[in-house]
Amino acid sequence: MRDNRKTAFYFDAYIAYENERISKKLNKLESCNDVNKAGRIYSSLFLYRMNILIASFSNGAGKDDLERLHEEACSTALSIDKLTYSDALNLSSIAIILNNFSAIKPVIERFNGEFATDKLLHGLETFIEAGVATWQGEYKFPDVYSGLDAVILADSKEAKEDKLLSYLTEWYSRCKDCSWYDTHESNNDTYYGYWCFEGAALSVIFQLDNAHLSQNEYFPAL
Repeated sequence: MRDNRKTAFYFDAYIAYENERISKKLNKLESCNDVNKAGRIYSSLFLYRMNILIASFSNGAGKDDLERLHEEACSTALSIDKLTYSDALNLSSIAIILNNFSAIKPVIERFNGEFATDKLLHGLETFIEAGVATWQGEYKFPDVYSGLDAVILADSKEAKEDKLLSYLTEWYSRCKDCSWYDTHESNNDTYYGYWCFEGAALSVIFQLDNAHLSQNEYFPAL
């Protein structure tokens, strides 16, 4: 378990329910001859697979299982028309955390416009493609992510760690407009975990000390 807001029983049930929904959608796809309807089914499949990926991380899944779930989510993303900013950020960040780029590269190519026009996504993209992050442009959502500039511009690993810890401390409150905010208090079992995956991706990029950063509850240590 990586998440202490819910029990292992909760996450097991959540993941089982999402897998059941995936099975139903896959069955519908087999008999679907309508392109528009198929597109809607793929969108639902992608949502469920993202939910399972994050919930499985919360539930303590190992690297091999997370790589499989990440690959399934990325593969499904290739069949949807639009990738949200949040999904682009989580998929690329998790790829960096797992150090496995094969599944995310086709997604970046398909949705390159999303990655190329945002400072954070562009930095993650360039690290995935070339091994060196290039931070340029503006943040699409500066209220949430502009605090990462302090991490990027800090002149030592120690300073970057301190700035990233400060960012993590404010991260959840800055995400109050996100659909998943406060879902741990919902009675509808919609909670899959609160994780600042971009923070862990930056830790990899700048080779920071995860033990230090894991002091924060939102830092997704693998």
